[in-house]
Amino acid sequence: MYLNISQSYRVGPGPSSSQTVAPLEAARRFVQALAADGLVTRTARVRVELFGGLACTGRELGAQRAVVAGLAGIPTATCDGALLARCAADAENDRSIALAGRHRIDFHPERDVVFRVDQALARDGNVLGFSALDPAGQAFLLADLPLARRRRGGVARRSRRAARTYPRSLRVLDRR
Repeated sequence: MYLNISQSYRVGPGPSSSQTVAPLEAARRFVQALAADGLVTRTARVRVELFGGLACTGRELGAQRAVVAGLAGIPTATCDGALLARCAADAENDRSIALAGRHRIDFHPERDVVFRVDQALARDGNVLGFSALDPAGQAFLLADLPLARRRRGGVARRSRRAARTYPRSLRVLDRR
């Protein structure tokens, strides 16, 4: 599950659409992968880690709000800055979010969206790491979504962390 340049960089909510559109789309794709595997209702929490430039500047440029909107299933085409802010405020106030607008989970944006400025994934630039957790707090699905980089012709490469996942950056740990 990779995002190419045309999926990652398009006009969208700002101030930097690369810091909002790409994380929003990555979060939506993660929830779509959960749904495709029938794992949405098993999910009690989601944890998101931002690496690279997203970690360094994403807090100020709206990446956290975009991730929240993506997890809620808000489509990029209908999303603006006001909707991002409203989704983030609702999640913060309710301490929950409805994955894809359907399944409510425990979600605290300040706890569950982590800016990993302390760690880089070798030469991969912007990467979002997603973990779906069951009610016991055990991760049962992991996904690393490297975002496209213009210098590489728009094709995202697999990260070392993503190389351990199945298929193509998703790894189901336990299908109970």
